[in-house]
Amino acid sequence: MNHREWGRLGASIFWKKFREDKNFRESIKKKWQIAAAKRIKGEINTELTHKEFSLLKSRICGYLAGDGGVYIRKQKNSPIVHYEIKFAPNTHKVAKIFQKAFSRLYKIRMPIRNLGNYYILRVKSKVAVFDLLKTSRFGTKKWRVPFRIIKSKRNKIEWMKAFFDSEGSVGKRSIQIQSVNKIGIKQVQKLLKSLGINSKVYSYKREQKNWSINYILCINRKEDRFKFIKLVNSNNPNKREKMQKMLRAGMAEPGNAPEFKAKLE
Repeated sequence: MNHREWGRLGASIFWKKFREDKNFRESIKKKWQIAAAKRIKGEINTELTHKEFSLLKSRICGYLAGDGGVYIRKQKNSPIVHYEIKFAPNTHKVAKIFQKAFSRLYKIRMPIRNLGNYYILRVKSKVAVFDLLKTSRFGTKKWRVPFRIIKSKRNKIEWMKAFFDSEGSVGKRSIQIQSVNKIGIKQVQKLLKSLGINSKVYSYKREQKNWSINYILCINRKEDRFKFIKLVNSNNPNKREKMQKMLRAGMAEPGNAPEFKAKLE
Protein backbone atom coordinates (compact mmCIF):
# COMPACT_ATOMS: atom_id res chain seq x y z
CA MET A 1 0.00 0.00 0.00
CA ASN A 2 1.48 3.36 -1.03
CA HIS A 3 1.39 6.65 0.90
CA ARG A 4 -1.74 7.90 -0.89
CA GLU A 5 -3.68 4.73 -0.12
CA TRP A 6 -2.59 4.86 3.53
CA GLY A 7 -3.74 8.48 3.63
CA ARG A 8 -7.17 7.63 2.23
CA LEU A 9 -7.56 4.75 4.69
CA GLY A 10 -6.61 7.00 7.62
CA ALA A 11 -9.05 9.72 6.50
CA SER A 12 -11.82 7.15 6.13
CA ILE A 13 -11.24 5.82 9.67
CA PHE A 14 -11.08 9.38 11.09
CA TRP A 15 -14.36 10.57 9.53
CA LYS A 16 -16.17 7.34 10.47
CA LYS A 17 -15.18 7.85 14.12
CA PHE A 18 -16.01 11.57 13.85
CA ARG A 19 -19.58 10.76 12.77
CA GLU A 20 -20.20 7.94 15.23
CA ASP A 21 -18.35 8.96 18.40
CA LYS A 22 -19.86 12.08 20.02
CA ASN A 23 -17.05 12.60 22.57
CA PHE A 24 -14.40 12.28 19.88
CA ARG A 25 -16.32 14.69 17.65
CA GLU A 26 -16.60 17.34 20.39
CA SER A 27 -12.90 17.07 21.28
CA ILE A 28 -11.91 17.51 17.63
CA LYS A 29 -14.22 20.51 17.22
CA LYS A 30 -12.64 22.10 20.28
CA LYS A 31 -9.17 21.62 18.79
CA TRP A 32 -10.38 23.15 15.51
CA GLN A 33 -11.77 26.16 17.34
CA ILE A 34 -8.46 26.70 19.15
CA ALA A 35 -6.59 26.42 15.85
CA ALA A 36 -9.01 28.87 14.21
CA ALA A 37 -8.54 31.36 17.04
CA LYS A 38 -4.78 31.26 16.52
CA ARG A 39 -5.34 32.24 12.88
CA ILE A 40 -6.94 35.54 13.86
CA LYS A 41 -3.75 37.50 13.39
CA GLY A 42 -3.18 41.20 13.35
CA GLU A 43 -4.86 44.28 14.70
CA ILE A 44 -5.68 47.70 13.34
CA ASN A 45 -3.00 50.20 14.27
CA THR A 46 -4.87 52.68 16.47
CA GLU A 47 -1.78 54.88 16.82
CA LEU A 48 -2.13 56.12 13.25
CA THR A 49 -3.52 59.57 12.56
CA HIS A 50 -6.72 59.67 10.50
CA LYS A 51 -4.74 61.12 7.60
CA GLU A 52 -2.16 58.29 7.58
CA PHE A 53 -4.81 55.62 8.19
CA SER A 54 -6.90 56.68 5.19
CA LEU A 55 -3.81 57.05 2.98
CA LEU A 56 -2.58 53.53 3.79
CA LYS A 57 -6.06 52.09 3.31
CA SER A 58 -6.36 53.83 -0.08
CA ARG A 59 -3.01 52.40 -1.18
CA ILE A 60 -3.81 48.86 -0.05
CA CYS A 61 -7.29 48.89 -1.64
CA GLY A 62 -5.86 50.13 -4.94
CA TYR A 63 -3.29 47.35 -5.08
CA LEU A 64 -5.78 44.63 -4.10
CA ALA A 65 -8.27 45.83 -6.72
CA GLY A 66 -5.59 45.39 -9.36
CA ASP A 67 -3.51 42.34 -8.51
CA GLY A 68 -4.96 40.95 -5.32
CA GLY A 69 -7.90 39.50 -3.51
CA VAL A 70 -9.62 39.25 -0.14
CA TYR A 71 -11.09 35.82 0.62
CA ILE A 72 -13.27 34.06 3.17
CA ARG A 73 -13.26 30.29 2.70
CA LYS A 74 -14.91 27.60 4.82
CA GLN A 75 -12.90 24.43 5.13
CA LYS A 76 -14.78 21.37 3.88
CA ASN A 77 -16.22 19.13 6.62
CA SER A 78 -14.89 21.49 9.26
CA PRO A 79 -16.04 24.59 11.17
CA ILE A 80 -12.71 26.26 10.41
CA VAL A 81 -12.98 29.38 8.26
CA HIS A 82 -9.95 30.83 6.47
CA TYR A 83 -9.57 34.59 6.13
CA GLU A 84 -6.91 35.43 3.57
CA ILE A 85 -5.41 38.41 1.74
CA LYS A 86 -3.28 37.82 -1.35
CA PHE A 87 -1.32 40.19 -3.59
CA ALA A 88 0.71 39.26 -6.69
CA PRO A 89 2.71 42.16 -8.18
CA ASN A 90 5.28 41.77 -10.96
CA THR A 91 7.99 43.98 -9.46
CA HIS A 92 9.84 43.72 -6.16
CA LYS A 93 9.57 47.45 -5.52
CA VAL A 94 5.76 47.34 -5.62
CA ALA A 95 5.79 44.22 -3.42
CA LYS A 96 7.86 46.09 -0.81
CA ILE A 97 5.57 49.13 -0.90
CA PHE A 98 2.51 46.94 -0.32
CA GLN A 99 4.26 44.94 2.40
CA LYS A 100 5.25 48.10 4.28
CA ALA A 101 1.76 49.64 4.04
CA PHE A 102 0.04 46.43 5.17
CA SER A 103 2.43 45.98 8.08
CA ARG A 104 1.93 49.57 9.17
CA LEU A 105 -1.88 49.38 9.03
CA TYR A 106 -2.51 45.89 10.42
CA LYS A 107 0.71 45.12 12.33
CA ILE A 108 1.35 41.99 10.26
CA ARG A 109 4.38 41.41 8.08
CA MET A 110 3.47 39.65 4.83
CA PRO A 111 6.40 37.57 3.50
CA ILE A 112 7.40 38.15 -0.13
CA ARG A 113 7.98 35.09 -2.30
CA ASN A 114 9.73 35.38 -5.66
CA LEU A 115 8.03 33.10 -8.20
CA GLY A 116 10.09 34.15 -11.19
CA ASN A 117 7.81 36.32 -13.32
CA TYR A 118 5.99 37.76 -10.33
CA TYR A 119 5.98 37.95 -6.54
CA ILE A 120 3.36 36.69 -4.10
CA LEU A 121 2.39 38.07 -0.70
CA ARG A 122 -0.14 36.07 1.33
CA VAL A 123 -1.38 36.26 4.90
CA LYS A 124 -4.31 34.97 6.93
CA SER A 125 -5.98 37.62 9.09
CA LYS A 126 -9.63 37.82 10.11
CA VAL A 127 -9.11 41.36 11.40
CA ALA A 128 -7.67 42.64 8.10
CA VAL A 129 -10.21 40.77 5.94
CA PHE A 130 -13.21 42.16 7.82
CA ASP A 131 -11.77 45.67 7.82
CA LEU A 132 -11.06 45.60 4.07
CA LEU A 133 -14.44 44.10 3.12
CA LYS A 134 -16.09 46.79 5.22
CA THR A 135 -14.27 49.33 3.05
CA SER A 136 -14.68 48.01 -0.50
CA ARG A 137 -15.32 45.05 -2.79
CA PHE A 138 -12.60 42.92 -4.36
CA GLY A 139 -12.29 40.33 -7.12
CA THR A 140 -11.65 40.44 -10.87
CA LYS A 141 -15.21 41.47 -11.77
CA LYS A 142 -16.32 42.76 -8.37
CA TRP A 143 -13.71 45.33 -7.33
CA ARG A 144 -14.88 48.89 -6.83
CA VAL A 145 -13.32 52.29 -6.23
CA PRO A 146 -13.87 52.94 -2.48
CA PHE A 147 -15.15 56.50 -2.84
CA ARG A 148 -16.20 56.53 0.81
CA ILE A 149 -12.59 56.58 2.03
CA ILE A 150 -10.89 58.38 -0.87
CA LYS A 151 -12.67 61.69 -0.54
CA SER A 152 -9.51 63.81 -0.39
CA LYS A 153 -7.43 64.53 -3.49
CA ARG A 154 -4.40 62.91 -1.87
CA ASN A 155 -6.22 59.64 -1.22
CA LYS A 156 -7.68 59.60 -4.74
CA ILE A 157 -4.18 59.92 -6.16
CA GLU A 158 -2.87 57.20 -3.83
CA TRP A 159 -5.56 54.70 -4.86
CA MET A 160 -5.14 55.58 -8.53
CA LYS A 161 -1.36 55.18 -8.44
CA ALA A 162 -1.60 51.77 -6.74
CA PHE A 163 -4.23 50.55 -9.19
CA PHE A 164 -2.22 51.83 -12.17
CA ASP A 165 0.87 50.01 -10.87
CA SER A 166 -1.11 46.80 -11.33
CA GLU A 167 -3.41 47.37 -14.31
CA GLY A 168 -1.94 50.28 -16.26
CA SER A 169 0.28 50.48 -19.32
CA VAL A 170 2.08 53.23 -21.21
CA GLY A 171 2.06 53.37 -25.01
CA LYS A 172 3.67 55.82 -27.40
CA ARG A 173 0.76 58.25 -27.39
CA SER A 174 -1.64 56.86 -24.82
CA ILE A 175 -1.83 55.86 -21.17
CA GLN A 176 -4.17 52.92 -20.68
CA ILE A 177 -5.85 50.86 -17.98
CA GLN A 178 -7.51 47.52 -18.80
CA SER A 179 -10.05 45.42 -16.93
CA VAL A 180 -12.93 43.00 -17.53
CA ASN A 181 -14.86 44.89 -14.83
CA LYS A 182 -17.06 47.43 -16.65
CA ILE A 183 -18.52 49.03 -13.52
CA GLY A 184 -15.08 49.29 -11.95
CA ILE A 185 -13.43 50.86 -15.01
CA LYS A 186 -16.25 53.40 -15.28
CA GLN A 187 -15.64 54.32 -11.65
CA VAL A 188 -11.95 54.80 -12.44
CA GLN A 189 -12.99 57.16 -15.25
CA LYS A 190 -15.12 59.09 -12.77
CA LEU A 191 -12.21 59.25 -10.33
CA LEU A 192 -9.86 60.58 -13.01
CA LYS A 193 -12.45 63.18 -14.02
CA SER A 194 -12.57 64.42 -10.41
CA LEU A 195 -8.79 64.97 -10.70
CA GLY A 196 -9.25 66.95 -13.90
CA ILE A 197 -8.08 64.14 -16.21
CA ASN A 198 -10.27 63.24 -19.20
CA SER A 199 -10.38 59.72 -20.60
CA LYS A 200 -12.40 57.45 -22.86
CA VAL A 201 -13.48 53.85 -22.28
CA TYR A 202 -13.54 51.35 -25.12
CA SER A 203 -14.81 47.77 -25.13
CA TYR A 204 -12.97 45.03 -26.93
CA LYS A 205 -14.36 41.54 -27.59
CA ARG A 206 -11.46 39.15 -27.78
CA GLU A 207 -11.36 36.29 -30.28
CA GLN A 208 -11.61 33.50 -27.69
CA LYS A 209 -15.34 32.82 -27.22
CA ASN A 210 -15.15 32.06 -23.51
CA TRP A 211 -13.13 35.17 -22.66
CA SER A 212 -14.83 38.17 -21.09
CA ILE A 213 -15.15 41.52 -22.83
CA ASN A 214 -12.15 43.70 -22.10
CA TYR A 215 -12.64 47.37 -21.18
CA ILE A 216 -9.80 49.77 -21.95
CA LEU A 217 -9.64 53.21 -20.39
CA CYS A 218 -7.48 55.48 -22.56
CA ILE A 219 -5.94 58.84 -21.67
CA ASN A 220 -5.15 60.16 -25.13
CA ARG A 221 -5.01 63.95 -25.10
CA LYS A 222 -1.59 65.46 -24.53
CA GLU A 223 -2.69 67.72 -21.67
CA ASP A 224 -4.46 64.84 -19.89
CA ARG A 225 -1.43 62.57 -20.18
CA PHE A 226 0.77 65.37 -18.90
CA LYS A 227 -1.54 65.89 -15.91
CA PHE A 228 -1.67 62.16 -15.14
CA ILE A 229 2.13 61.88 -15.20
CA LYS A 230 2.61 64.94 -13.01
CA LEU A 231 -0.21 64.13 -10.59
CA VAL A 232 -0.37 60.31 -10.39
CA ASN A 233 2.58 58.62 -12.11
CA SER A 234 3.58 55.11 -10.94
CA ASN A 235 5.70 53.20 -8.42
CA ASN A 236 6.46 50.61 -11.11
CA PRO A 237 9.99 51.44 -12.39
CA ASN A 238 9.27 50.39 -16.00
CA LYS A 239 6.07 52.39 -16.27
CA ARG A 240 7.65 55.39 -14.58
CA GLU A 241 10.53 55.36 -17.07
CA LYS A 242 8.14 55.16 -20.04
CA MET A 243 6.19 58.14 -18.74
CA GLN A 244 9.39 60.10 -18.22
CA LYS A 245 10.34 59.38 -21.83
CA MET A 246 6.92 60.62 -22.87
CA LEU A 247 7.56 63.84 -20.96
CA ARG A 248 11.06 64.27 -22.41
CA ALA A 249 9.69 63.80 -25.91
CA GLY A 250 7.27 66.61 -25.17
CA MET A 251 4.36 64.34 -26.00
CA ALA A 252 4.40 66.08 -29.37
CA GLU A 253 1.85 63.89 -31.10
CA PRO A 254 -1.73 63.89 -29.80
CA GLY A 255 -3.19 60.47 -29.11
CA ASN A 256 -6.05 58.91 -30.97
CA ALA A 257 -8.23 55.89 -30.30
CA PRO A 258 -6.22 52.76 -29.36
CA GLU A 259 -4.90 50.66 -32.21
CA PHE A 260 -7.36 47.78 -32.14
CA LYS A 261 -10.93 47.17 -33.18
CA ALA A 262 -12.92 48.54 -30.30
CA LYS A 263 -16.07 50.52 -29.73
CA LEU A 264 -16.50 53.56 -27.55
CA GLU A 265 -18.61 52.88 -24.46
